[in-house]
Amino acid sequence: MLRFIAFGDLVANQKVLRRIVNMDLSSYDFAIFTGDIPNPEVFKKLSKQMVLAGLGDLGGRKNIARETEPEEALRQIEEEFREAKILFSELNKKIRIVGVWGNADHVKMINKVPLDDHIEIIHNRVVGSGDFYLLGYSGRPLYIFEKENRDQRAFTEDEIYTDLDMLFRQLKGKKLILVTHDPPYKILDQVVEEYREYGVGTYGERARNGHIGSVGLRKIVDRYKPMLHVCGHIHECKGVLVKETIFINNGSVGEDEEIAEVSIDSEGTTVIFRKV
Repeated sequence: MLRFIAFGDLVANQKVLRRIVNMDLSSYDFAIFTGDIPNPEVFKKLSKQMVLAGLGDLGGRKNIARETEPEEALRQIEEEFREAKILFSELNKKIRIVGVWGNADHVKMINKVPLDDHIEIIHNRVVGSGDFYLLGYSGRPLYIFEKENRDQRAFTEDEIYTDLDMLFRQLKGKKLILVTHDPPYKILDQVVEEYREYGVGTYGERARNGHIGSVGLRKIVDRYKPMLHVCGHIHECKGVLVKETIFINNGSVGEDEEIAEVSIDSEGTTVIFRKV
């Protein structure tokens, strides 16, 4: 039997993270974090405005955040990371935390406020937990106008597929749990109407109906059919989809204050969204 909790997309809600810390976690084997600590709205709104205005990545300049937001906003995000680090440190004393980074977990910010001692990051690698193996991938696919964006952990779809393909090949016949920030394309990945034009501006015509998940991830899950795939990123698509793989989108714990509680035993897999 295996029991764990999963959560992500904190949007800087430190109060809900404190409540998770204060839970009785003794019956769980580990916790999964699917990424995104800060509240991304301060940058998301400007990003949407730029894309819809046809400005793309502002001419290829790398540090868009500093060029489009006041220093005060960046200081606020740094403070959000520092507060989260304290809480993840306390949580890690109670339970093993396995996870990936989200696209809002800016690389330079993580380097400035490291949390790797408290969250076991499994980007592009495998860890074992009894009879089960977890493998992970951070970030999101590149936007159509980006050549690269390592600061937001953006990868080409081919890169996502190739990296994970190598891992899955090594684990043939094992019980696998895939952990990613982004969902697979057309699986729990549909944004609300308000963001669909923006979706087309960032991912092209494939996002016309609001599906902005990763094509590379979709190819991987279709080919290898892991037991579970746990993800987040698209807050409004929280839910469970049962196919040959059981897909779980955590939604945003910071917004709805719910975690996913997962139990696997001889009778099958149970997923419950639980208020904290």
